[in-house]
Amino acid sequence: MKVGESDYRKGAKQRLAEAGVLLRAGNSSGSVYLAGRAVEGMLRALIWRQDSGYATGKTPLDTGHDLRELLKLAENLGIMAAYSDRRLLKDDVQMIARLWLNNTRFIPDRKLHGHWYNIGELNNRRKLERASSEFYDACSAVIKGCEVICNDL
Repeated sequence: MKVGESDYRKGAKQRLAEAGVLLRAGNSSGSVYLAGRAVEGMLRALIWRQDSGYATGKTPLDTGHDLRELLKLAENLGIMAAYSDRRLLKDDVQMIARLWLNNTRFIPDRKLHGHWYNIGELNNRRKLERASSEFYDACSAVIKGCEVICNDL
């Protein structure tokens, strides 16, 4: 099955919607995983839309699931140059990349809590529910910003 730029965009928006359902149900790690995956998909959509070499497979996309590398590639391709909120979008992607791991899909909320606590994202006052909600909001902002960029390309 071939996957293209449009699939990445639509899939990213669907993953974000699914992340919202999980978040409202109190399933933080599943929500975080899908919301981060949505950001990955949307960054890939930008790259594929801008450079057909990636879409056709002529240029390998060697970033794995590294959101920072996807962001860097998008910047190097000049994709975000004209986007007025690019600084905020870049800051959000950096924050998301710091917190999101592709392996989040395998861990229970308790393990996510421990990881985020160890890296300073959580403390006695800042709980997982609030942090994962803010993570979701940042992912939503990135998806919306990337959608604007895609429409402008």
